[in-house]
Amino acid sequence: MRDNFTSILFKRKNLIVILTLIYLYNFNKLGNTIIRINSEGNSVFAFLSILESFIGPVRSFFILLRFGDINQIYELLKFEITNLASPYLYILMYFIVIKMEYNKDSPYNQENEHNNYILLDINT
Repeated sequence: MRDNFTSILFKRKNLIVILTLIYLYNFNKLGNTIIRINSEGNSVFAFLSILESFIGPVRSFFILLRFGDINQIYELLKFEITNLASPYLYILMYFIVIKMEYNKDSPYNQENEHNNYILLDINT
């Protein structure tokens, strides 16, 4: 079995934190506000603007499914995947990095001498 399975889980947690911080930084720098001033003049954390960054593209996608055409849907998906202020870019980046981490020692890698599937490893 995989000897470094716990270290991969630890790397996943670090990766989530790093990608979240990069997302929040870009979200704020590209014109969205994370901290807003309320009517009393106090700075408050604006969770709704972050929540809207998740809900807005999904809502737009469903509206385009109903009233738009395939080119508009394609343009929306292309924009959301390449937008630095979009959380979906960082979710995609997370899965790509995790996939690369797991495939680094895949059974098709010639440097390995045994099967590295966790459930199918019979060489332990």
